[in-house]
Amino acid sequence: RAEILAKLDVKYNDATLDGLTEEQEQERQERKKQELEAECEIANQRVEAEVRALDQEEAEDVLRGELDQYDPDRVPMFFTEPDQIFHKFVEIEEGNLFLITTCQEYEEEIEAITAQYKQKKQDMAELARNRHAQMDGIRRQIAAEQAKLKALEDRIDRAGDQESQDSLKERIADKVRSIYEALGIGDDASNVGTLGSLTQIEVKLEDMREYIRKNVREYNPSFFADVMKQRDKDR
Repeated sequence: RAEILAKLDVKYNDATLDGLTEEQEQERQERKKQELEAECEIANQRVEAEVRALDQEEAEDVLRGELDQYDPDRVPMFFTEPDQIFHKFVEIEEGNLFLITTCQEYEEEIEAITAQYKQKKQDMAELARNRHAQMDGIRRQIAAEQAKLKALEDRIDRAGDQESQDSLKERIADKVRSIYEALGIGDDASNVGTLGSLTQIEVKLEDMREYIRKNVREYNPSFFADVMKQRDKDR
């Protein structure tokens, strides 16, 4: 390459002595430049082919010979003391240890976040299942209450065919009044009304059932359950 550059200087000096115009001189220099670039490419290919043809030992010998030709003053050694290499290795090792520690910390954080995400996902799934179960229970309760309402409406409709609504209400009020007085809740049920009387009757019955449950040793729980179920059905 040095020889080619020397040729370029010679040809350029020759061109300046030919007395050409500036435009012609530029064209001539461009052609010469292209020729020299082609020669450089050929030289590079030849050098690369020669290097590839060498084995490792030969290549090392060639490089070593080339390096021996350099002036140490122009190309000073990077490391001048053995301790410099040691300190450099220590610095690199410390950097590697820092990276390893950082990666481990990140991995632990990722594992913790993953575990929290899985636990949160399980909790949300369990909560969703409970909510769905509650919704299903509420739907069943609504359906049961609607069925009770429909049955009550049917009973009222059937009763309405036989007697007037006022007569039915009066019969119900009389029955509630008699039960109210029989239980000894009060002297006059008319003071609290039919609905109030029913509420007090229910409270009284509940107190009696609780008293029996606590004080009577032998009793059949299913009997009371059946009675309560029938009471709700009749209601």
